[in-house]
Amino acid sequence: MIQIQTHGLKRTRKLQDYALQRTEFALRRFAERLKRVEVDLADENGPRGGVDKRCRITLALHAGGQVRVEAVSGDAMRALDRAAGKLRQALVRRLQKARRFEARRYPARAEAGAAEALGA
Repeated sequence: MIQIQTHGLKRTRKLQDYALQRTEFALRRFAERLKRVEVDLADENGPRGGVDKRCRITLALHAGGQVRVEAVSGDAMRALDRAAGKLRQALVRRLQKARRFEARRYPARAEAGAAEALGA
């Protein structure tokens, strides 16, 4: 489900394992809603150095649409941490927005869902 790609960075086992672990941890609550997860780690400036490690994470949702976040840092793992944090926030916002839209469009469903959640 999670695809990891690197560009200009050495793909070490440590980096790959960390990317999988960090991404899975950030998304485990939402796993059933995700179709595909792509993690793209890149060294933008190559050997010149600097704050140029980029992590872009893209989610494809079963309900349709995508969520994409990006973070840049001097270290690939730190860029991954930042992107994973942003991703979780972006996904929560996206799902809340969809829930509000659904409630406005189909008020009877929203009321039934609320009653079911309350155990009525």
